[in-house]
Amino acid sequence: MSDFIHNRGMKSNINAPKANKTPVLTCIVSGKNRNTNQEYLANKASKANTTVDEIVSHYVSREVLKNLRRGEKQGLSDQQISRILTLNGKQKGVKAAGIRTTKSEAVVTA
Repeated sequence: MSDFIHNRGMKSNINAPKANKTPVLTCIVSGKNRNTNQEYLANKASKANTTVDEIVSHYVSREVLKNLRRGEKQGLSDQQISRILTLNGKQKGVKAAGIRTTKSEAVVTA
C-alpha cells in the first residue's frame, strides 16, 4: 500500500500516537489498573456532585470495594472508607459497612 492516501496527496499517520489517551484508573489499595473513558468519569463525578479528580483519587477495584463493604479496613481510616464507599458504590454499601451518611458528608458510626 502506498504512503499516500488516494486522491489526497497526504501521508498516512497510521503509526502516529493518539493525542487523547485512554484514562486508566488505579486502585489505591491493590494497585490494579482498569481502563475507562472520559464520559464515564464525567457522569460518575456529576452523580456524586464532585470532580473527576476526586473520583480518580478514591478509586478502588471491585474486589477491594466488596471487602470494604464487609467491614474489612484494608489499612484505611474510617473517613477514607466512608468517602471511598460513597464515591465507588451505592449508598447500600455505606450502610452495610456501618456508616451513617448525612446530606453534607458521611459519618462513621460505632
